[in-house]
Amino acid sequence: MTDQATGFQVGADINPFEASMRRLVDAARDGQTGVAGAFGQLAGLRNLFLGIGAAIGAVKFAEFVTGTLEAAGSLKDLSQKTGMTVESLSGIESIGKLSGTSLDTVASASNKLSSALFGATNGSNDASLAIKALGLNFQEFKSLSPEDRILAVAKAMDEFENGSNKTAVAMALFGKKGAELLPLLNDLAEAGKISAKVTTEQANAADNFG
Repeated sequence: MTDQATGFQVGADINPFEASMRRLVDAARDGQTGVAGAFGQLAGLRNLFLGIGAAIGAVKFAEFVTGTLEAAGSLKDLSQKTGMTVESLSGIESIGKLSGTSLDTVASASNKLSSALFGATNGSNDASLAIKALGLNFQEFKSLSPEDRILAVAKAMDEFENGSNKTAVAMALFGKKGAELLPLLNDLAEAGKISAKVTTEQANAADNFG
């Protein structure tokens, strides 16, 4: 059927969740009056837009919404490339902003570690030796998800003093990107966990919207 507010077709090709996003963008473009109503129908993405004040102009707000949806949609693509969940990627991205570490850097480093672990045995390469140096069980570490590996490394490396040894271990695990990851790993260790900022449902809807 046709959505009377926007003229979009709501049916098999566009679900109510996605339709609500379209209404939000249109409402933002039309002015602040319609935004409140659109928010009421957009429970699935509400947390993405909390904190946006009424002082933001309608055009800029529409640009913000569109940019946020694009960013959420890109998490789905990166999830497929890295094996990390959208939830974990969004949490890591949030922590990375504290140190200016991009999510692309994290993804590249994580894939490097996964490649090093593939087919490796305890002590068979630099990555496995670095894992041992961190006091982690190699087989248990290898069985972890990519995001849990990063968290485990962050917590273990928090026991290291900053210096060349810490850098060497990071590079043995993550390749050349290892040194760039150190600030993020420090912040992640301090946080103690990865807190999701975007859900898989939100990323899927944002990707479909684009």
